[in-house]
Amino acid sequence: MEQFAKHMYLDHEVGAVIIGKDESFNVPKIIRASSYLQEPKVLFLGTCLDTAYPVGKNRMIVGAGAMVAAVKAITGRMPLILGKPNPLMVEQLLQCGVLKRESTLMVGDTLYTGILFASNCGFQSLFMGTGVSTLKEVRQICNDEGHSKVDMIPDTYLPSLGHLREFLC
Repeated sequence: MEQFAKHMYLDHEVGAVIIGKDESFNVPKIIRASSYLQEPKVLFLGTCLDTAYPVGKNRMIVGAGAMVAAVKAITGRMPLILGKPNPLMVEQLLQCGVLKRESTLMVGDTLYTGILFASNCGFQSLFMGTGVSTLKEVRQICNDEGHSKVDMIPDTYLPSLGHLREFLC
C-alpha cells in the first residue's frame, strides 16, 4: 500500500471527494480520497451516516457512513452530509409546499439517521424495530440524565412495518 500511495496519480482539478454506498470500497480508495482531502479547498461530502444495513438475521452490510467515517478518521476533516440526518434535502420541498412539517411522518429504523432526520426537519417520527437501532437504545436515551440525544427519541414505535396495517385499515 505504501508504494501505491507514493506513486498514485492525483488529478489537481479535483474539487470534491464524495462518498456514498460503494460495494467495491477498499483501502486504495481510502488512500486516494484521504490524499485529495489533504488540500483544504477540496470539499468532503457524504451521502448519509448509515454505517450498516441489515440484510437478514445476524447479517449486515457496510453503509456509506462507515466509509465516510474511515476517511474522516484519517484526515480529521468533517464531511458535509447531504442526506439523512441533514434536512437540506427536503428544504426545497418544504418551501414550495410539496411537504408540510405538521403532516409528514418519517418512518425510520435507525435512530441516528432516520429518526434524527425527522427531528431536524420538524416531522413526526415512527421508529421501526427492524433495522440497526433497537428499542433498548431508545430506552437508554430516554433514561439519559444529560438528554444529549433527545432528538433521537421517536414519537412512535412499531416492531415492523407489517404492524402499521392495523392502524391504517
